[in-house]
Amino acid sequence: MVGLPYRLHRPAIGDLDDYAALHADAATWRHHPDGRHTDLEQSRSALLRDIEDWQRDSLGFWIVRAGDDGSVAPEGTFLGVCGCRSAREGLIWNLYYRFVPAFHGHGLAVRVGRESVHAAHATDPDRPVIASLLEHNTASRRTAERIGLALRWRGPDAEVHDGIRLLYADRPLPPATLDSLTRT
Repeated sequence: MVGLPYRLHRPAIGDLDDYAALHADAATWRHHPDGRHTDLEQSRSALLRDIEDWQRDSLGFWIVRAGDDGSVAPEGTFLGVCGCRSAREGLIWNLYYRFVPAFHGHGLAVRVGRESVHAAHATDPDRPVIASLLEHNTASRRTAERIGLALRWRGPDAEVHDGIRLLYADRPLPPATLDSLTRT
């Protein structure tokens, strides 16, 4: 898929302003408003955790910036965050993608998501890659499917009142893993 060129880099504290703006943007939390960052310290804490993930696991969420094409965005423009983080005490890789709304529709989540899954498989191929999302977020569902993940579980969400949580994964999940992920 050809689209907006991008560069990936490990998160750094210098990314805080862009990171905070993305995570505070109500448009990026339309499907889960309670997840929105409400102050800079919340974003700083999350970014520091992202930095620590890379130090501990040699993998985590990348900062995504525009590449050198410049046709849609100047080189270095912040586009979003995407990657796989170790979760559930190393039981799974959690795939995450969140992009600045102005850059939706360029295939970034699918392309960087596939790259993220590939990196997770290269780092620890025995660990499943999971994308956890709300059922009413149809764009995220389509993205997970285009990345190559399949629906493995559907049930009540522990965080969102009357929400339905979907778990997509790159493989069938052992019962113990599924139980750990779905326990409320």
